[in-house]
Amino acid sequence: MRIPRELIDEIIDELDLSEEYDPKIADALKSCALVSTLFVRSCQTRLFARISVRDYERTTGRRDETLSSSPHMSSIMLSYRLSVLLSTSPHLATYIRTLDLCYNASTTEANFVPRILSAVTALHTLILTDHFCASFPLNSSTVAVFSLPTLRRVELRRYQFANPFELESLLSRAKCLKELTLSATFFGENFEHDRVGVTREAGTASNVTLEKLTLVRVDNDVVKPMLDLFTMVDIRHLKHLSIHNSPIMDLLRVNAHFIQTLSLGRAYATVSCRAAYLSDVPDSQIMAGTNHLSCLNLEADEIHAVLTLLPLLGALENLTALKPSALHFTAAWMQTTFPTTTTTSGNSLMSCCSRFPAASGWKYMPPSAISARLPNEWTWTMSIL
Repeated sequence: MRIPRELIDEIIDELDLSEEYDPKIADALKSCALVSTLFVRSCQTRLFARISVRDYERTTGRRDETLSSSPHMSSIMLSYRLSVLLSTSPHLATYIRTLDLCYNASTTEANFVPRILSAVTALHTLILTDHFCASFPLNSSTVAVFSLPTLRRVELRRYQFANPFELESLLSRAKCLKELTLSATFFGENFEHDRVGVTREAGTASNVTLEKLTLVRVDNDVVKPMLDLFTMVDIRHLKHLSIHNSPIMDLLRVNAHFIQTLSLGRAYATVSCRAAYLSDVPDSQIMAGTNHLSCLNLEADEIHAVLTLLPLLGALENLTALKPSALHFTAAWMQTTFPTTTTTSGNSLMSCCSRFPAASGWKYMPPSAISARLPNEWTWTMSIL
């Protein structure tokens, strides 16, 4: 008896790897692929939809004995295997939607990562990382993958670009790009923003309009030139902005009237970083201009960082969700009293509740001390877990 294709698809749909890798689900898909040739395509589509060569042990929970204990060497070996597999079975490359690779043009992976990039044809998300913070490998394969009409999301980690024009030229090739993440990205030592005579003209048409921008450990030496000099990639009409240990003020000011979701994350590695980011707090006038902001996510590793941001809530009239998270001290906050009067827009904050993971070294602060730092219309309680 022949199994209907619809039934096969329903069975395989229960084995989902789209959100995160689960070795048990992967093993189940591999087993299903061996049942019948009718299962092969559906199983391969899901097995190869998301490919990552980073953090192999953490992601899979196990390590192949042939892989080195070094994360970089492991990624090289896995990239090599993937390159060989795609060369012998090129149809598998058409199933890849998310590709997460380590790529440095001067190391071993430069011999086969370009082959992987050249093979994919329907990529949705591209994540590239350089363990050594070297220059981004601009070559025909990277230019080609950025030109794919299916590419919607790009994440670049620990790369150096000669200047903002080099970065923008690369990004502008992704005509359908909507989400960009830059982590520990910087420009070359020879680039001096103050000496560049080009600025963004008002009304300049852009080839790419981003909807979401995420910055992680990116300095103002990168952020300000991007705002001032980008003409082909629009970062001034963002709907979603996520800032982690990066400057906030300028980006928020130019996007205030468009932002719907704002995420602010702060974890201080050094005293100098702490001082820099604590001083970069949006003022109430800027926050009051965010008339479309409906969700605010706060992440920090200490209570003082959150307290510098909470007073801004008084300027937010359309906020319907507040999500404190990733706070590494032992406490629980829960909003017990909502404002008795609505704001001028007729909306009030609907929900705010979070539980924080336990950690040592935090000094207890009484609720009265916290309430003193919050807008008057809010009542908060704190309890030790």
